[in-house]
Amino acid sequence: MTEIKLIQQYQVQQAKQIITTVCLEIWQSALTEKEFKQFDSFSDIDNVQSHYFDNRGMFLVLVDAEQVVGTRAIRQLDNEICELKRMWFLCIVSGTGVWSGDD
Repeated sequence: MTEIKLIQQYQVQQAKQIITTVCLEIWQSALTEKEFKQFDSFSDIDNVQSHYFDNRGMFLVLVDAEQVVGTRAIRQLDNEICELKRMWFLCIVSGTGVWSGDD
């Protein structure tokens, strides 16, 4: 069963791996994993509590069979504006509607 949950500390590494995997699929031979990691330190995910939850935001994971298969985060910028961040998911869930609750 696929579920959307608030990220837990033990899922942080899985979330970072999903983001890395999807980015490398998108950019294929144009970017190596080492180069990607130079652009993205994952500091927001490593500090998910202070970066998202303590600032009226959230970091969600899409979980299937206890494995993270997608990520999505929302961060509040001010009282009227929020920012959608970290929306990445494996191609196996792309187009399935699971993020919308239509599954």
